[in-house]
Amino acid sequence: MNNGHNEWVSIGDFMAGIIAVLVILLLVVIVQNTASSQNRDERKNRISSLLIDIKNKLPDELKEDIAIDTIKQLISLKKGTFRLGNPHPSNLMVQTLRNWNPKLQETLLIDPTLIILVEGHTDSLAVKESSKKMFKDNVELSLMRAQNSRNYLIERWPIHLKERVGISGWGKNRPIPNYIHIDTNRRVEIRFEFSVDSHVDTIMKKLDHLLKSK
Repeated sequence: MNNGHNEWVSIGDFMAGIIAVLVILLLVVIVQNTASSQNRDERKNRISSLLIDIKNKLPDELKEDIAIDTIKQLISLKKGTFRLGNPHPSNLMVQTLRNWNPKLQETLLIDPTLIILVEGHTDSLAVKESSKKMFKDNVELSLMRAQNSRNYLIERWPIHLKERVGISGWGKNRPIPNYIHIDTNRRVEIRFEFSVDSHVDTIMKKLDHLLKSK
């Protein structure tokens, strides 16, 4: 009986120790985050200014096909920026992505906490048989579109900056809520986020999981 009791106490102490470490890490991150709250607002304002500048310089031919949201801090490349059933952006879109390249690089250099996420999305229509030589399904198509967009954004960047631009392909799995036309979901989104906020979320999820499993 004593051995079983001692083992239970040891496991309990171990779990308590893990939780204590996570709580300390969380507090450290929160203190850092609180201390830099003004800087966070400054960072978001910098991104908003960047997006407004990009919007003001869009080619007339792309103004209907590129949506810029300064509140959500994202750029949405809509259906007209890619050839139908093709993972490659149009020639004009390629040039536009290259034009954004220097400004994005400058913004990343100024703010080491900034990360850029390039996310591909498609409609729910099945991939045509004739296209399956290039991509087998919509998830792969969306990932290829995100990858190609990223490639033009980060041309000639140093490696340490390229590593802060991630990609993902969601296929049809993340449609725009309450969309009217199916082709609305064909898009590539370029999101601007901050790594400090991501660290807090990760620690909170781990702590919540441990508390529930205790």
